Amino acid sequence: MVTKSKFLRKQGVKAERAARLAADTENSEEFLALAKAYRSQPDVLKAKKLNAKKLKANKRAPKAPLVLAPDPKQVYFHEAEFGI
Repeated sequence: MVTKSKFLRKQGVKAERAARLAADTENSEEFLALAKAYRSQPDVLKAKKLNAKKLKANKRAPKAPLVLAPDPKQVYFHEAEFGI
Protein backbone atom coordinates (compact mmCIF):
# COMPACT_ATOMS: atom_id res chain seq x y z
CA MET A 1 0.00 0.00 0.00
CA VAL A 2 1.29 3.44 -0.91
CA THR A 3 1.54 6.00 1.87
CA LYS A 4 -0.25 9.34 1.65
CA SER A 5 3.04 11.21 1.43
CA LYS A 6 4.32 9.11 -1.44
CA PHE A 7 1.01 9.43 -3.27
CA LEU A 8 1.00 13.23 -2.91
CA ARG A 9 4.58 13.52 -4.13
CA LYS A 10 3.76 11.39 -7.19
CA GLN A 11 0.74 13.59 -7.91
CA GLY A 12 3.03 16.62 -7.74
CA VAL A 13 5.29 15.10 -10.37
CA LYS A 14 2.29 14.31 -12.58
CA ALA A 15 0.96 17.87 -12.25
CA GLU A 16 4.39 19.24 -13.15
CA ARG A 17 4.51 17.04 -16.24
CA ALA A 18 1.01 18.20 -17.22
CA ALA A 19 2.16 21.82 -16.79
CA ARG A 20 4.98 21.27 -19.26
CA LEU A 21 2.63 19.67 -21.77
CA ALA A 22 -0.15 22.29 -21.43
CA ALA A 23 -0.72 24.37 -24.53
CA ASP A 24 -1.56 27.74 -22.97
CA THR A 25 0.24 29.54 -20.16
CA GLU A 26 -2.83 29.92 -17.93
CA ASN A 27 -3.32 26.16 -17.65
CA SER A 28 0.40 25.67 -17.25
CA GLU A 29 0.50 28.10 -14.30
CA GLU A 30 -2.48 26.39 -12.67
CA PHE A 31 -0.80 23.00 -12.96
CA LEU A 32 2.42 24.41 -11.50
CA ALA A 33 0.50 25.84 -8.54
CA LEU A 34 -1.18 22.47 -8.08
CA ALA A 35 2.19 20.71 -8.20
CA LYS A 36 3.58 23.07 -5.56
CA ALA A 37 0.58 22.38 -3.30
CA TYR A 38 0.95 18.62 -3.74
CA ARG A 39 4.66 18.79 -2.89
CA SER A 40 4.11 20.83 0.29
CA GLN A 41 1.26 18.70 1.65
CA PRO A 42 3.38 15.72 2.90
CA ASP A 43 5.48 18.10 5.02
CA VAL A 44 2.32 19.48 6.61
CA LEU A 45 1.05 15.96 7.35
CA LYS A 46 4.37 15.02 8.94
CA ALA A 47 4.38 18.13 11.14
CA LYS A 48 0.82 17.40 12.29
CA LYS A 49 1.73 13.81 13.10
CA LEU A 50 4.77 14.84 15.14
CA ASN A 51 2.75 17.48 16.99
CA ALA A 52 0.07 14.92 17.84
CA LYS A 53 2.73 12.54 19.18
CA LYS A 54 4.17 15.27 21.40
CA LEU A 55 0.75 16.14 22.81
CA LYS A 56 -0.04 12.48 23.43
CA ALA A 57 3.29 11.94 25.22
CA ASN A 58 2.73 14.99 27.42
CA LYS A 59 -0.70 13.75 28.47
CA ARG A 60 0.68 10.37 29.49
CA ALA A 61 3.59 11.66 31.58
CA PRO A 62 2.72 10.88 35.20
CA LYS A 63 3.32 13.58 37.73
CA ALA A 64 5.29 12.69 40.84
CA PRO A 65 3.12 12.53 43.94
CA LEU A 66 3.55 15.18 46.60
CA VAL A 67 5.15 14.02 49.81
CA LEU A 68 4.88 15.72 53.17
CA ALA A 69 8.19 16.78 54.62
CA PRO A 70 8.86 15.85 58.23
CA ASP A 71 9.13 19.56 58.82
CA PRO A 72 6.46 21.08 61.13
CA LYS A 73 5.84 23.85 58.58
CA GLN A 74 4.36 21.20 56.21
CA VAL A 75 6.50 22.09 53.18
CA TYR A 76 5.56 20.14 50.02
CA PHE A 77 8.06 18.88 47.46
CA HIS A 78 8.14 16.39 44.61
CA GLU A 79 9.83 13.03 45.15
CA ALA A 80 11.67 13.37 41.84
CA GLU A 81 13.46 16.54 42.96
CA PHE A 82 15.16 14.83 45.86
CA GLY A 83 15.55 11.33 44.44
CA ILE A 84 13.30 9.74 47.05
